[in-house]
Amino acid sequence: MRRLTLFRIAHGSALRGKRVLGAALATTLLFPTLSLASAQTHRPAAPPPAGIYQPYGGRVPGGIQGPHLSQWMENHRNLTPAQQQHALENEPGFRLLRPEQQRREIDLLNRLNSMSPEQRHRYIAHTEAMERLSPPQRQQVRNAMQQLGSLPEDRRRIVAHIFRDVRNMPEPQRQMYLNSPQMRGVLNDRERWTLNGLILVNPYLPPPEPVPAPMPPPIYRPVPPLE
Repeated sequence: MRRLTLFRIAHGSALRGKRVLGAALATTLLFPTLSLASAQTHRPAAPPPAGIYQPYGGRVPGGIQGPHLSQWMENHRNLTPAQQQHALENEPGFRLLRPEQQRREIDLLNRLNSMSPEQRHRYIAHTEAMERLSPPQRQQVRNAMQQLGSLPEDRRRIVAHIFRDVRNMPEPQRQMYLNSPQMRGVLNDRERWTLNGLILVNPYLPPPEPVPAPMPPPIYRPVPPLE
């Protein structure tokens, strides 16, 4: 018996309350495409019985490797959205999910079908890449997103914008830029710590994507006094 779970992004299952919202907002700023589905609030799922599929090749005692999201979408790509939903609802194990879990799976399928092919490809590739990270690496990404999401909105936007500017710079050039006169006083210690956390997990994050217009660059103002 199999259970198909289309999506359980790594950083979604461990967040609660404000941390969920903050991490979702952080993802929205950094990766507008990926945030379409990752902003959902997830309750922790009960451990699946032995032999039931885990998402993205996860294993449970007595289980075997489960199907990937990309494989499922490819196998059903010639169906209409209504037919895909019917196929999802008839997957073995789907009806064992709680009603709210079933709703989340259907909502995600609808979101995927509303994306352009390029957006869907990027989203699926990122989700499966996250699943391939080790638990410590996934925890690093969660921590970085939570920290960014905990900043006030205006400061969060500035940190995210700076990160997009420097993420692909060679380390010497990045340090020179961050320590330049134009950047001095822009970030406080907490914001610099947040930026450093994002830089550390940069190898685990998807490549930059174009920022949807209109989104003018934020104005770098002097750092506010610490509360």
